[in-house]
Amino acid sequence: MAFSGDMKEQRIDQENSNIWFHGSQVKMTILRSGSSITRNKNLAIAFSHRPTQVSVENDGSIQHNGQENGYLYILNEDINDDDIRVHESCELDDPWE
Repeated sequence: MAFSGDMKEQRIDQENSNIWFHGSQVKMTILRSGSSITRNKNLAIAFSHRPTQVSVENDGSIQHNGQENGYLYILNEDINDDDIRVHESCELDDPWE
């Protein structure tokens, strides 16, 4: 999976939002523990299509090469800091690497 962008001065996460999303190719009723979630709806949509490349443009738009059909899920319970861990492929200081 390649993830690129040159928006280093901006964060992809929408920190002011309380709405969390998950994108998947699988129909489900319960989200498995350890699943990736984001407050960025368009990023979840991109990952629902199982891309091998994702890029974020300077204007915040997201491009991907995913071809699979996908589902967008909105989490229907409160998420707090104890529920979240940084994804292994992201660095705390630089999520674009």
